[in-house]
Formats: sequence, C-alpha cells, structure tokens
Amino acid sequence: MKPVAMYDSEPAISVSVIQVSVWQAVLKFMVLLLLFSFGMAASSLADPTQNSRDQAVELSRDANDAFANGDMDAAYVNYTAAEKIFQSRADDNPSHFQAQQDLAVINERLGDLYTRMNKGVKAHFAYVRSISILERLHNDYPDNVWLLQSIVVGNLKLGDLYVWLGKAEKAATAYEQGIAYCEKLIAVSPENIDASRNLCLLWYRHGCLLNKLGLTDKAETARGYEMAARKSVLALDATKGKEAVFISYKLLGEQYDLVGQWTDSIAIFHVCLDLLNSVLHDVPTSIQYQWELSSVFRNIGKAHAQLGQFDDAIAAYERVLDIEKQLVESVPDNYNFRRDLVVTHYKIGKIHEASDKTGAALQEYKSALSLAKKMIENNPEGAQLQNDISEIKKEINDLEN
Repeated sequence: MKPVAMYDSEPAISVSVIQVSVWQAVLKFMVLLLLFSFGMAASSLADPTQNSRDQAVELSRDANDAFANGDMDAAYVNYTAAEKIFQSRADDNPSHFQAQQDLAVINERLGDLYTRMNKGVKAHFAYVRSISILERLHNDYPDNVWLLQSIVVGNLKLGDLYVWLGKAEKAATAYEQGIAYCEKLIAVSPENIDASRNLCLLWYRHGCLLNKLGLTDKAETARGYEMAARKSVLALDATKGKEAVFISYKLLGEQYDLVGQWTDSIAIFHVCLDLLNSVLHDVPTSIQYQWELSSVFRNIGKAHAQLGQFDDAIAAYERVLDIEKQLVESVPDNYNFRRDLVVTHYKIGKIHEASDKTGAALQEYKSALSLAKKMIENNPEGAQLQNDISEIKKEINDLEN
C-alpha cells in the first residue's frame, strides 16, 4: 500500500489545495483574458477585417471548449485555423493594437496546447512569440496593465516549460524577467492583488529552481523575497494575505521535511496553524481551509513520529481524524476526503505498532479496512483502493500471526 506507507511521501491528495487554487486562478485568468481580448472594441481605430476576426474568435472559442474537455486534436485544428486569420490581420495592420494583441493571445493559447500535447519545442516557439509581440506593444504602451500582466504570466509559463525541458539557466532567466515585469506592474497598479500574488509565485518558482541547482544561498535570498511579497499581499487584503503567508510557511515546512529537519518542521507548521486558525475565524465554514488544517496537523504528526515522539504524533493525527470526519460529513461524496480517513487510520496504526501497542494498532487497521471496503463498493475497479485493502490486510495478518 505504497501510497499510504508510514514514512513515504504523502499521497497525491495531500497537494496543497490553496496552491492548486492559485494555478486554477491563473488558468481562469488566461481564459477570461482570451475572451476579453477577442471582445475588446476598437472604436478609435477602424478595423476593415472585422468579419474575418469574428470568424477567428468563433474558432478560438471552439478551441477553448475542446481544450477544456480534453479534446486536444479538435483544439489544435481550431487554434491553428484561428492563428492563421489573426496572423493575416496582424500582417495587414502592424500598428493596430487589437490585431497584435489577438496574435499574442492565440500564440499563448497554442503554447498551452503544445505543452499539454508534450510538444515542448513548439510550445517554446509559441510562448516566445507571444511574449515578443506583447513586449513590442509594451514599448508603445508602457503603463498598460493588461500588457504587463500578460507578459508576467507568459514568462511564468515559459519558465515552467524550460524546467520541463531541462534548461535550468533559461528557466531562471524567464522567472527573473517575469519578476521584473511584475514589479513594473505593481509600480503602475500598487493595489493589484493578483500582481502581488503572481510575484509570490515567481519568487517561489525561482527559489525552487535555485535550490535544485545547489545554489542554496541564492535560494534562501529568493525565499526572503517571496516572504516579503506574501506579506505585501497581507497589507492589501487581510484574508488573502494570511493565505499567502500561510502558503510560504507551509512550503518551507515541507522543505524541512524533505531534508529531515523534523524539529524545524514542527515549529514552522505551528506557525501555519496560527495563520489558518486566524483565517478560519473569519470563514469558519470554508472546506478549503478545513482541509488545509487537516494537512498541517498531518505534517506535524508525521514529524513527531519521525522523532519517536509517538504520543504527540497520535495527538496530532487524532486532530486530523476529527477534521476529516467533519469534511466527509460536509461533502459525503468526495472520494479524496473519504480516502483521507482510510490513510489516517492506517498511519495511526503504524505509530501504535512502532510503539508496541499491538491491540491499538489492530483496531486502527481494522477501521481503515472497514472504510476502504465501504468505498470500494462504489468504486469496484479502483486500483488505488484495491492496493490499500491489500496492504491493510497484510498488516493485520502480520500482527495477528
């Protein structure tokens, strides 16, 4: 049952919900951006090719739908057809803002598509082309917030693509470019909370890259800038700011976990608890923050277990159980919440077993098995659950025999 083994990495469902929500926000922004750009009126500049643009817009919308539904072939056909029309309009109207804007946006979307299709070279060409067009426009409209925001997101995506392609130095350059434009954007629009959150994300990405390259001093400096950016979000919006600072501390705690600095991990995750409890005071019914709270207690329990502090570990995991039961009660059909309960009972069983409490360990394993069997009734072909059940039965058999 490797996904829930006691001292292995946490199961996939432990990925930060807040962190995932940040990426969902970026993707939502880009979709809205595309629709917005295609709907912008150009009243000050007559467009003699409006009919062809309308056709390209319709193709792009069809491509967006296909992309969202996972039909990459249909998305490719429609995006490339739209791109040809936008390219023609841009060639005919080199000084027309919207014509150039449309071409930049469609290339950014093509970059997303090629990335999903594992066509890294084509994705790179599309992203670079989009950013190049946007930067030319930025030279003429230096205070245009939309342009700055688009260049920031483009460099973030380009940096991530370079990481995937194994081009670390180019990834670092892209992140640095994104940071520079983000700082320009904040100077132009200081109350723009999305810009501040993007700056947090860019510094985080840059710091992770530096850390992987073994440049630990530079990575620590990047983390300091990331924390400062997150605190600036706190100054703009109390709730979102607390969330942003929480993310930074949680990521730091997870880094301590990776290198086995368990005492430091516990201290950092207790800071996370204080921040989350403050947020929950304002939004006590938030499913997202409740799930994050269980995740923090889970990390604290794991660290105590690694230190052999079994009573403290059990206490933390008991808190996890309480929160998970509330989540299941609130959202009974959520597969991940229900499996979290299985995993937590299993982990408590492992801790009891490590501290020679065989009876308590068996009780937890049997609770985990019962929950897993109920889940598999509705997911009879679930390979993950089958593996869970197999591993739990093995643990029970080993203890009973």
